[in-house]
Amino acid sequence: MELRMDRATQQAWDLLRFSWDTAYVLSYDLALERPFRADRRDGLGSLSAEKPDELDDLVLRDYTARPISREVAP
Repeated sequence: MELRMDRATQQAWDLLRFSWDTAYVLSYDLALERPFRADRRDGLGSLSAEKPDELDDLVLRDYTARPISREVAP
């Protein structure tokens, strides 16, 4: 069984990556219950969600509470 994102999910994922990839390492595994993941580049935590939009909300709250320097992001 091939696991793929539908078009809307892919667009939301692409927007999330565009917005946050300098502060978070973003990944997904569609076989998982909460397939979308964001690991802080400073190593101080990770977040996961069922959908990219949900992860975006979590990342925004996390970043607002504890900003991450984007200057040293790989």
